[in-house]
Amino acid sequence: MTRFEFALATPKDDAQLRQRMAADWMEGTISVSFRREPEYFAGYHVEGESFKVIKCTDNQTGQIIGLGCRLIQKAFINGTPQRLGLLADLRADRNFRHGILVGRGYRF
Repeated sequence: MTRFEFALATPKDDAQLRQRMAADWMEGTISVSFRREPEYFAGYHVEGESFKVIKCTDNQTGQIIGLGCRLIQKAFINGTPQRLGLLADLRADRNFRHGILVGRGYRF
């Protein structure tokens, strides 16, 4: 068994997903935190017609250390309505940002 496991997130992961979103913010002169309260999955229903959330769990601690979402939404491309795939809400614990986990997550 490897230390890190990638899987599709489910509503039972809600509390840990919200915690991961709250723990990661964009730092600068003004820091910004994007959260999904009070329910992690509720916002995706207005962002696209379908979505999948991928989580990365540290098997040593049982904690979700990273996540990302793939959304499908309708958009006009060169005047033609088409389905467009978007990647959103990429988050990673600061202790694991300098490795290959993001690449492994995208491959998943």
